Amino acid sequence: MVQELKPAIRDILKDSDMATVSAKSVRKKLEAINGCSYNDKKKEIDALIIEIYEAMQADEEESSDDQPLVSQKSNSTKPRDKNEEYEAYVMKPSPAKRKAASSKSKTDDAKPAKKKKTRNPSSTGRGAPNNGFMKPLKLSPAIQTLTRCEQDELPRPTIVKRIWEYIKEKDLQDPSDRRSIFCDDTMKAVFKIDRVHMFTMNKILNEELKAVADDQAAS
Repeated sequence: MVQELKPAIRDILKDSDMATVSAKSVRKKLEAINGCSYNDKKKEIDALIIEIYEAMQADEEESSDDQPLVSQKSNSTKPRDKNEEYEAYVMKPSPAKRKAASSKSKTDDAKPAKKKKTRNPSSTGRGAPNNGFMKPLKLSPAIQTLTRCEQDELPRPTIVKRIWEYIKEKDLQDPSDRRSIFCDDTMKAVFKIDRVHMFTMNKILNEELKAVADDQAAS
């Protein structure tokens, strides 16, 4: 039943500010849409929301390269190969970005600029919002090495971002299918396989992070 909520969760996240959205806010919107309470499935739904959020973040991270947009429409009836399909998928601007850009343009035209209030991050004891997605997570030694992090904690989006930076730096994407990623020794220490698909990478990463959290709780 929880898996059936995937399309609705993705639609909600697409229309949300990815920098401030939380699992709780998405769950509340789901309840409002479906007219029911999900308190009895809170953990499962929150885990699914985070999984989809991270997959979308990975898509945006991969599409951040400065490359020309690939048109979704084509007059040719020739099927696209895997790389063409991949480029068309990852280079499409997310609806959230298009909506944010459109809203900002309309606001700038309609209202004079207002002076924004500044808040000292030190006054809250943290430098970034801790909204569930940005909560620092304990890293295993293997993930710490892969992300080249001196600290032993990072938020999930930052972990995913740094892994993609490593993948691009080491040129680990399969040239024949860029959705498939070769695992060198550093990657293999985390994912335990010779190659990983970009859409399953976050699932394996979540399992690794959960294992670290469980070990920490047990100790």
